[in-house]
Amino acid sequence: MRVDVAINYYGKPYQTLLTIETLLEHSAQHIDRIYLIREPKQPREEQDIVGLLAKYGDRVTVFQPEHYLAWSPSNVDRVREDESYRLSIRY
Repeated sequence: MRVDVAINYYGKPYQTLLTIETLLEHSAQHIDRIYLIREPKQPREEQDIVGLLAKYGDRVTVFQPEHYLAWSPSNVDRVREDESYRLSIRY
């Protein structure tokens, strides 16, 4: 059985690439797909990771939530009614 992996990404593209490389080096046989959750607001937009992921093809999928909720509490009523808001909640 193969599993999917989710990695949260906020800045530090080269550290994240090293994480992915190490993960695949040691566990590739157990991994189906890696989902990289990219925060909508990045500290340094010029260091975007999306272009650096091209060598992985469809093995790594980048998901960027529509809403930036930071660390603030979520609106429980909105979570029930708004799918894009629900998919933007961290962790």
